Amino acid sequence: MPWLLKPYPITNNMPLLHRNFNYRLSRARMTAENALGRLKGRWRVLLKRSDLNVEDVKRLAKACFVLHNICESKGEPFHPDWLNNIPVGDRFINVPSVPYPDGRALTVAKIKRDMVAEYLMNDGLTVID
Repeated sequence: MPWLLKPYPITNNMPLLHRNFNYRLSRARMTAENALGRLKGRWRVLLKRSDLNVEDVKRLAKACFVLHNICESKGEPFHPDWLNNIPVGDRFINVPSVPYPDGRALTVAKIKRDMVAEYLMNDGLTVID
């Protein structure tokens, strides 16, 4: 999908541009997974199937988000044992790419990934040499 950024395939002699992008994408993903793990650990209701209607599930989730952000901003202690039985990471969903009408193998997502990689390489924060 055009909005989904995935890492570049790992190859021998991988260009610095691709290595930098993969590294920074991985760091961002770890940060997001950590935040979601803390959210699910603090509000375990988010781990369970709910029989609520869709609108009430949205309200429940939003309430958990707001309360979690308040707890985090106020430095409320987070107990590591709350992370027990929390699934780690999400499974990648294999989504087929949509080729351009003329049959080129490139996708809009790949073009966007290249643009983001260039931006990250030129923002002065390159972390891999």
